[in-house]
Amino acid sequence: MTLYAYLVVFPESVKTPAHWAVLITTENGKVGQEFQAIGSPFHGYNLEVKEEFDLSKEFKKHSCVFLGSLDDSWKSQLAGVAQSIAAPGISSTPLDPFAGENCQSWARQFIQSLIDRGALESSAMERLEAAPRV
Repeated sequence: MTLYAYLVVFPESVKTPAHWAVLITTENGKVGQEFQAIGSPFHGYNLEVKEEFDLSKEFKKHSCVFLGSLDDSWKSQLAGVAQSIAAPGISSTPLDPFAGENCQSWARQFIQSLIDRGALESSAMERLEAAPRV
């Protein structure tokens, strides 16, 4: 079976970066594992993994960017890969939401780690870099 990786973009406002989450699904593209860094520049971030996240039940405005496909043999390893990436800490400039690391930088590192391990093609990073940031 093939798994599909999506970047889910939740726009906030023009003065705040969009929230990014990574969703790994099966063929329907709506239910799967969600990986994200939750928090704020003031308090730092924590990794959140939802095993059976259903995007069709999400009422917040969002868009999806297809990043690529991966073999289902990776499914059992995804949480471990995500946990190997430190969530961003408290920002040294918390009043500037575009400075420092956030959920977007964590998602970028997660996808890069999957590319480095051979789970995703390098084109996934090109698609991620073209995704909306606000």
